[in-house]
Amino acid sequence: MNLEANLSLTLSKALEKGKQLTPVFGPGRTGMINLGNSCYMNSVVQVLFAMPEIRDHLLAGAADYLETFLGEAPTDYRC
Repeated sequence: MNLEANLSLTLSKALEKGKQLTPVFGPGRTGMINLGNSCYMNSVVQVLFAMPEIRDHLLAGAADYLETFLGEAPTDYRC
């Protein structure tokens, strides 16, 4: 029964048939790059950053830190 339902599934109902969708990019709208096995981690991080309390805590002081940062981003956890 599930196989039959999946074979006849039409996604146009979910995409509002007849409307032209415009992709959006930018802060708060674009996810991280998938490395092939990181999609689950990326989705969890996106959910966490969608929560204002967590986002504000993690980003507090980030601009000041990045302005004075002299190291290399891949080796600095805080960066």
